[in-house]
Amino acid sequence: MHYRRLLAPCAAVLALVSVVSIHAADPLAAITSRAELDQLIETSADPALKKALSDHTAQIEAALKRKADRDRVMALLDSAKASHAKGNGTPAALAKALGGPSPLFDFLRGINLAGAALTIKERRQVDPFDAAFYESVATLPDLEELTIVNTTAENAWLAPLAKLKSLKTLRIINQAKLDDTGLALLAPLHQLESFGYIGTRMTGAPLKDFKGWTSLKSLSHRGSKLSDAGLKALVAAFPNLESLSLAHGDYGNDALAEVATLTKLKGLELGSHKSTPEGLAPLTGLKLEYLQLAEGFEGAAALKIVEHMPTIRKLVLTNCVNMTDDDLRTVVGMKNVRDLELSNLGMASERVAVLKDASHLESLRIRLAANAPGSEGDRSALKAALPTVTIKIE
Repeated sequence: MHYRRLLAPCAAVLALVSVVSIHAADPLAAITSRAELDQLIETSADPALKKALSDHTAQIEAALKRKADRDRVMALLDSAKASHAKGNGTPAALAKALGGPSPLFDFLRGINLAGAALTIKERRQVDPFDAAFYESVATLPDLEELTIVNTTAENAWLAPLAKLKSLKTLRIINQAKLDDTGLALLAPLHQLESFGYIGTRMTGAPLKDFKGWTSLKSLSHRGSKLSDAGLKALVAAFPNLESLSLAHGDYGNDALAEVATLTKLKGLELGSHKSTPEGLAPLTGLKLEYLQLAEGFEGAAALKIVEHMPTIRKLVLTNCVNMTDDDLRTVVGMKNVRDLELSNLGMASERVAVLKDASHLESLRIRLAANAPGSEGDRSALKAALPTVTIKIE
């Protein structure tokens, strides 16, 4: 029992030394209240530090109030194996007096709810990010980027996010419970520069009420139920878009024609069973650099229109299962294209012969059709024929 009596005073001394060390390194580390801050200012022997603390009392108090919310969110993110990025906002004069930034002024700059071991379409078996979590996130005034994925978020939970006035990027991905109700709650976030409401049941109808969204440059509604009315509202609401994903929607050619008015577009992804290749014709005046085509925009008719888009540098065709050799020749003949991706392409020696003329490409990615993968010899022959092209076949 004697060793316990000997160790107890040692532990107390170590604890005191630890507190003193932290206090010496950053005098704000031990502060939890205004009273303690006033005492620190009064007892400080360093005139420069005393002045800096006095001059920044309001900022220190504000940081103390935000610390609990920040630490609570960070602890939950860490326990769920999600990720976050921090910044530090220590006022310059105070940082100088302290000898460096104070962790008290750390803030969350970015949050990504993705689980490290989950694919983009999976959910956690137990979702720790409940309604209260979104309320806590809304108290983070400096948050600039938020990605919601691998969760079971509900429409009403999104309401607090409208308070995030520093938010620049918001990605909401594969949230099956979300629809137009949740989308409507985000209308106040008109400062966003990048927005994704992806893999939801929204039609886009609330976009008619999205006012003042002139900063938005990138938008994705991939995998939604985007309707004709929703697409028309989208075009009216976001006039400065440079990148737009409309893959796997429910819009037709007439609504798609409205996209031609988005003259700043550089990247476009399309796919809708209600559209046809002819829907591409009104878009040939856009100076697109990137184009992805999926359902509704397949076959020779679509490719003949894409031929008249000379600014395209990257072309992605997601369903080449029915692509003929002539179709492939048309694609290879687009000498303006530098990066080409072909999915579900059947590989055979005849295809290799056509693709050998694609020496103008910088990269070629082929995702082979399961029923026609071709031979290893065909794939090796293609790589040998295009030595300057980065080729990936999978």
